[in-house]
Amino acid sequence: DISLNVFEQMTQMDFTIGKYLFLLVFPHPLSSDYSFNQVPLIRLTDIKAILSTLLTLALLVFAIIRFKKKSLISFGIFFFFITFSIVSNAVFNVGTSMAERFIYLPSLGLCIAIAAFLYPYLFRKGEGKDKVKSIWILPLIGLFLLGSYKTIARNKVWKNNFELYKTDVENVPNSARIHLYYGIELITKYNQTKDLKYLNKAIEEIVWSTRINPDFHHAHYNLAVAYEKAAKAATENKRLKEVAGHYDAAINSYLEALRIQPKHIKSNLNLGLLYGKVKKDLDKSIFYFSKLINTTYNAEHLYDNLGIAYAMKG
Repeated sequence: DISLNVFEQMTQMDFTIGKYLFLLVFPHPLSSDYSFNQVPLIRLTDIKAILSTLLTLALLVFAIIRFKKKSLISFGIFFFFITFSIVSNAVFNVGTSMAERFIYLPSLGLCIAIAAFLYPYLFRKGEGKDKVKSIWILPLIGLFLLGSYKTIARNKVWKNNFELYKTDVENVPNSARIHLYYGIELITKYNQTKDLKYLNKAIEEIVWSTRINPDFHHAHYNLAVAYEKAAKAATENKRLKEVAGHYDAAINSYLEALRIQPKHIKSNLNLGLLYGKVKKDLDKSIFYFSKLINTTYNAEHLYDNLGIAYAMKG
């Protein structure tokens, strides 16, 4: 039903506006990512959607009523909604449901509106210039200090990708992408240190990513890579009972990636290698290598491994 679809999109947009407004007033927790499924689809009857819609409508109605009076509050509200419209998914799809960077310019409008609204309550007329009412000095200093603390604390999180994703996986636990990115960073840590705690944690994080979004082929591919590394580590550490299980898990993850993206180059290539070198199943090895012939992937080792598989098969 197209009309219902439009209503659902509008509801989702209003709900997202509500989340943005909340973060602008109370910026905690913050995150580098709000992709699937941190901001889930929301029903028309959900109280959060209703409140966000009512708040959006109230702001727009207020801005329209005060527009003829050339109100600075009205200007700020319109500035917010006009600049927000280009990243709201209402005009065109921006590729993600929500991102803090999208609200940077619109936040100026909200700041103007809030400042214009509060000014008469915070300041009293004075000779030459208005003065802050003494009762508001301490609350304003407190607000300034809290905002400064949050800015400085958040800056530290952006030290590097590892610290960023390690922090944000707690802030946005339902984001499949953040779990994957943290897992990839943990794999990098394992490559640098050979400490298995990083690899085990990487597998745990990427498994969460696949559970949140079972159709996230990047997660399945990187999970397979992690399981292959775990199999090799088990071989090196003489934990031979674990080797076969890890390789089987890697194969299953590559197959999941191909279920979603049948032409995924590295999944086909790595399956060919695993079936040939580990499972000794030359028919499947040849099958997956052959899928890459006549594609953009023309690396010499593809033909080298395919030739070896044919030779071993006789």
